[in-house]
Amino acid sequence: MKRLLLLLLAGIVIGSCERELDFKYNSYSPKLVVNALLNNQEQLVVSVSASVPFASSGSPQVIENAKVSLFVDGVLQAPLSYNGFNKNYAASLVPQAGKLYRILVEAPGYVSVEAEAKLPAQGSFGASVFKDSVYIDSAGFPLGQITVRILDDGSMENFYRIKLFYYERVLDDFVELPIDSEDPLVNQFARNIDGGVVFSDATFNGNRRDVFFKTPFGFGQDVPKFMVLKEHLSNDYYQYVTSLSRYQNAGSTLFQEPVFVFSNVKNGLGICAGYQVQRDTIR
Repeated sequence: MKRLLLLLLAGIVIGSCERELDFKYNSYSPKLVVNALLNNQEQLVVSVSASVPFASSGSPQVIENAKVSLFVDGVLQAPLSYNGFNKNYAASLVPQAGKLYRILVEAPGYVSVEAEAKLPAQGSFGASVFKDSVYIDSAGFPLGQITVRILDDGSMENFYRIKLFYYERVLDDFVELPIDSEDPLVNQFARNIDGGVVFSDATFNGNRRDVFFKTPFGFGQDVPKFMVLKEHLSNDYYQYVTSLSRYQNAGSTLFQEPVFVFSNVKNGLGICAGYQVQRDTIR
C-alpha cells in the first residue's frame, strides 16, 4: 500500500511538471559559414561553406563558386582565388598588425556576409628556457622543465596560447609534446585546446609571469631540443576558441544548457580573427 501511494505521488509530481510547447517548424535556410584565422607568418586564407540543420546527418558543403573580396584599411585588394586542393580561398599577402582586414563573401543563393579582423600587437615574451632533472616521476626517473616567460602589457587585456614541440631525430622534424604541468595557471585558469593551453592575463595583468611545463624522461637530448610556439590572440579569437572548447566538452543530456560557439560573421556564421605567432627553438 505504501509503495502504491509513493508511485501515485510521483505520477502527480511528474504530471504537474509537464508543459505544452507551441513549437512552429519553419524551413531551414542555410547560411554562409566563413572562417579566416589571420596570423603574421602565413598568407591569408578563407574557407567558405554552408551551414546545415542541427539534426542533419550531412556535413557542411564547401562553396567553390563564391566571390571573396578582401579590403585592407578600406582598399579593395586583388580577388582571392579558389584552391581546389586545400578547398579555400587564398590571398597573396601576409597580414600585418595595425591594419584592418574586411572580408566580404558573396555566393549564389545565399545572403552575403562580411567580417572584420585585426592582428593584435606582437606579444611580449622572454626567451624560453629548458632545464633538465627538475622533477622526479613515480618511477624515480628525472623530468625536465620548460619555462616560458610572458612580459605582460598592463595597459590592455591580453590572451595567449602556448604549444610545445620536441625534436624527433628520425623524422628530422618537431613533434607536438603533450602538455604536462603543475603550474596553477595551466591547471586552474587555462583551457587545453588543440594540443596547447589558452589563457588570459587576468591573474597576472601587467606583471611578468613564468609558465612552467614538464618534459618526459629522456627528452631534450638532441640538438635542437624543443620548440615553443607562443601566440598572442585577439579578443575575438580567444572568445571563439574558449567557446568552441566549452561546446566540445558539453554534455548531451536533456537538462544540459545550450552552448553557443562565438561568431563575428555578420549575416552568417564562423570566425574572422587574428593572432601573432612567435617561435623559440631551444638548443
